[in-house]
Amino acid sequence: MNQTGLLLSQIALAATEAAAHHIAVQVLSLSYMAGYGVSVATTTLVGQYLGARNVPAAHRSMRRCLLVGLTLMGSLGVGFVIFREAILQLFTQDATVQRLGRQLLLWVACLQLFDGLILIATGVFRGAGDTRWPMLAGVVVNWIVFVPCAHLAVVTWKGSPAEGWLVAVLAMGLLGC
Repeated sequence: MNQTGLLLSQIALAATEAAAHHIAVQVLSLSYMAGYGVSVATTTLVGQYLGARNVPAAHRSMRRCLLVGLTLMGSLGVGFVIFREAILQLFTQDATVQRLGRQLLLWVACLQLFDGLILIATGVFRGAGDTRWPMLAGVVVNWIVFVPCAHLAVVTWKGSPAEGWLVAVLAMGLLGC
C-alpha cells in the first residue's frame, strides 16, 4: 500500500472510531439525564428532612433513592446490551461503525451502575450541604486519574476507543467507591 493509501485508511479508521465514540457518548448522555433526575430528587429529599432535623427520614430517603437510581441505571444498562443493535441502527447503517459501536455500548452499559451510584451519592452530599467532597473527589479522579490514563491508553499506547471506555469505567468505579 502506498503512502496515500495508508493515510486514507488511517483517516477512514479515525472517522469510524470517532463516529462510534460519538454514538456511545450520545447514548450515555441520554441515560445520564435519567440518573441526574433521581439525583436532584435525592438532594431535595435529604435536604428537606435534614432541615427538619428528621435524620431517620433522610437516611430512608437516601436508601430509597439509591435503590431507585441503581435500578433505573441498571435497567438502562441491560437495555443497552439487549437493544444495542437497534440503538446503533438509529444512528448509522455503516457496518464498520456498528461493529465498533457494539463494543462501546457494552462499556456504556457497564458505566451505568457507577454513574447511578455517583449521581445519587452526590445528591446525598448536596442535600446534606456538603458540596466540597464530591467536587474534590470528582476533580481528583477525573483530572488526575481518568484523563492521564485515558491519554496513555488511547494516544500513547495507540489503543482503540474501547480501551478509553474501559479506563472510563475503571475511573467511575474508583469514584463510586
